[in-house]
Amino acid sequence: MNHKALFSGKLVFIGFGSITRATLGLLGNVQRFDVSRIVVIAPGIKG
Repeated sequence: MNHKALFSGKLVFIGFGSITRATLGLLGNVQRFDVSRIVVIAPGIKG
């Protein structure tokens, strides 16, 4: 296996993890007063 590919894969994974964590933190803050809007928007994103 290519070390460079493995390294960049690890970087992508770490970056994705931090983005996910930031998004979850944002959603956690928004959740209190914006749950209904997220519930309405989510199916639109999937469909």
